[in-house]
Amino acid sequence: MTVNLFVLSTGFQYYFSTLLIEHLRLTDVVYAMYQPREGIERRAAARHPVVFADASDTATRLFGKKIGKLRFARRAFDTLGLRGKQVRVFAPYYNESFVYALRRLLDRHCAGVEYNMIPDGAALLRHLPGKAKGGALPGWLLRLVFGVEPADVRHKSGSWSPFLNRVYHFAAKQIHADPAKLVIVPLHHSEQPPSDEVLVIGGLRGVSREFVLAARERARGHPVRFRMHPKNRRGIEFIAAEAPDWVELELGGILEEHLLAHPYSRVIGYYSSAVMFNHLFVSNSRSEFIVEAASEDPDYHATADACGIPVTVV
Repeated sequence: MTVNLFVLSTGFQYYFSTLLIEHLRLTDVVYAMYQPREGIERRAAARHPVVFADASDTATRLFGKKIGKLRFARRAFDTLGLRGKQVRVFAPYYNESFVYALRRLLDRHCAGVEYNMIPDGAALLRHLPGKAKGGALPGWLLRLVFGVEPADVRHKSGSWSPFLNRVYHFAAKQIHADPAKLVIVPLHHSEQPPSDEVLVIGGLRGVSREFVLAARERARGHPVRFRMHPKNRRGIEFIAAEAPDWVELELGGILEEHLLAHPYSRVIGYYSSAVMFNHLFVSNSRSEFIVEAASEDPDYHATADACGIPVTVV
């Protein structure tokens, strides 16, 4: 019997995993989550075994993220009882220290392992060559330290890696992965009529005054809700000063599921997977990116342009 191991951390990744479980009719599902967001560890635990490490993880606090990830790989492997079993892995990235450490344990101590990729939001829609966080070691040193084949760096996720069996993704015009391994998974679309509200989504670095002013202009005449990035509330004072009538969106679940269930007339944000998701899967809602000139990303701009999402540079 094969254990299906999902390695993930974000709401979108968890949402996609639930669709893939249904699509492939997977059983014996387990999750390993390093610093999960949006309470996904609690939702997953209602159905499947879950092991996770949050920001209060002792190893991370004492030794930093890199050591914390290595120790968590061992804890996840032992707690989920993977030794000696057939394991099928689904992860959104393979060029990352935690996944390297987990692969080392799986390859050495399991009866057989199959590696697959799931989307990390909109990452595979972008041309992102190079090494991902935690994957800065040269290939020969990775082989020496972890004893596994390094991930391919044509895309920083490792999506071109020869050891991957399948790359599961939602439909898009261009996906930066080996087309021979690509499998399209149907995602639910919302055809509901939108509300009159506009949703403004903050970025990983927070929001700037220029962003707030531009979003306020684009949303003029509509009630506005805003959602700060789960990891950064920097700049919320600009909202208080320039858009005091905006109401913060408090969610107990996953943002992408909320967008499907409660469509907005328009969703505005920095370059993000949530805005891209809204454009692709919420039919009656408009999507728009607003970015500062100093942080403009030509690769993401090209992706947005190809998808037909307008970009305003401030």
